[in-house]
Amino acid sequence: MANRKTSRVWRALRWLLLLLLVAAGVAVWQRFAPSPREPVYANHRLSYWLRGHPRDYTPVVQAVGTNALPYLLAELQLTDPVWLCWAERQLGDFGTPWEPERSRHYHARLALQILDTNALPALLETAFARPIQLAHGDAGYEAAYALRWLSSPAAQEAIQQQLATTMRSPDAATRRNACLVIAAGNGCNTSNAAQLAVLTRDPEPAVRAAATHAAQFYNQDESVLLPAVIERLADEQALVRLLAADSLRGRGTNAVAALPALRSAYAAEPSRPRGADQLDAGYPRDLTPARVRAALREALHAIDPKAALPVVPQSD
Repeated sequence: MANRKTSRVWRALRWLLLLLLVAAGVAVWQRFAPSPREPVYANHRLSYWLRGHPRDYTPVVQAVGTNALPYLLAELQLTDPVWLCWAERQLGDFGTPWEPERSRHYHARLALQILDTNALPALLETAFARPIQLAHGDAGYEAAYALRWLSSPAAQEAIQQQLATTMRSPDAATRRNACLVIAAGNGCNTSNAAQLAVLTRDPEPAVRAAATHAAQFYNQDESVLLPAVIERLADEQALVRLLAADSLRGRGTNAVAALPALRSAYAAEPSRPRGADQLDAGYPRDLTPARVRAALREALHAIDPKAALPVVPQSD
């Protein structure tokens, strides 16, 4: 009886080991198998060319043209599994025999930069196709970040035109996406900055949060956005107040006008409403009074290192 039981255990273990090996094989295949979307040029896949110097693969990308877009957009969304990230950390300075995700993202962005206006429609469509998630590998977020790599005046003008339209959309998700495209590093002109100020007062909290976050990326004329950012220090959402403090901290001495409001917000924070637990994944999750106060304090001292904090009751 004991031998029969032991035999069943070993049989189960062998099946489990087989399943683990199959799962590992599938995982390795999914990560390293050639993509069916990848175009071929001169008997080599595009990834072969992209591993070289940009001066060598620029004519290749130009020759392949928009046929490369499905593959390049997929490359932007590539995320290495946990086990591969672990292996990369173990190898450390020795480097990896494979191309890690950050390198593949970089090469994809360079290729999109070469395509420039030919890549623009696909990137804009991807950025606004669905609500952007502030997460590594999200299609919308990665497309928004790749837009900043398009440097030609024609591409930059087209991006501004798209922002001008989407920032005024009746759809809150589209307005939010427009703000996050700016927050991904795409600057905005004065007209769009003025509309961004309007969106910091949007009735939708998620739009206000995205607009306040995006305000960090415009400081050409502080009179356009600074008053709106200061106003958000009194927002009903703790996340928006924290993002407003971060935006002011980044402005440094240019935000001197915010000092009284920062001091008032610091004193009032413990009694302020907290709002939604988490408006968007990717933003700080710690929205306690202590965390928001820390952001307000950092903003105060970034603007004026000698600024004194307001006296508050010890119970706070």
